[in-house]
Amino acid sequence: MSSPRRKLELLRRLARMPGVEDLSLTTNALLLPRFAAELRAAGLARVNVSLDTLRPERYREICRGGSLEEVFAGIRAAEAAGLDPVKINMVVIPGLNDDEVEEMARLTIGQPRHVRFIEFMPVGNASLQRERRYIPSAELRARIKARFGLEETPVAPAGLPGAVRGAGCSRPTHCSPTPTAPCPPPTGRCACG
Repeated sequence: MSSPRRKLELLRRLARMPGVEDLSLTTNALLLPRFAAELRAAGLARVNVSLDTLRPERYREICRGGSLEEVFAGIRAAEAAGLDPVKINMVVIPGLNDDEVEEMARLTIGQPRHVRFIEFMPVGNASLQRERRYIPSAELRARIKARFGLEETPVAPAGLPGAVRGAGCSRPTHCSPTPTAPCPPPTGRCACG
């Protein structure tokens, strides 16, 4: 089932299933300009967009090609189609894109978007763990708060800690639970926001 049309039909069938209350999609956003309205009509409620950089040359390097403008065209198409919320997920990796955290957080100012910073998890690689090839979520939150004067909210959506919001931000910025800041029970949802 690889064609977009077949996936749309699968989505329609899933949306009609008893007990299904919410459908979301994680995407690179490249096909959203073409399919966002159809996805919404088929029952999709929201999207998560994987975006690890705001720099065109870095984007091409990470993704082995592609256009950052196409990603933002997809984000705008999702918003225009009524997919809400649009969540942008950034995996923060020291030495690769950690210099863009504040720029990424700025995407929530004046826009109906969430941005989630996902701590790079060197699962199964002890050398990366020893070398601290990750930035703890608490450090990311502190950087964002220092730059924008944001206040930490007591609880993020779905009961998760780590959201910050400031003046002009219509949606919060999250640092997703990770090994250094695990999910609190009972949610068990480590990639929500």
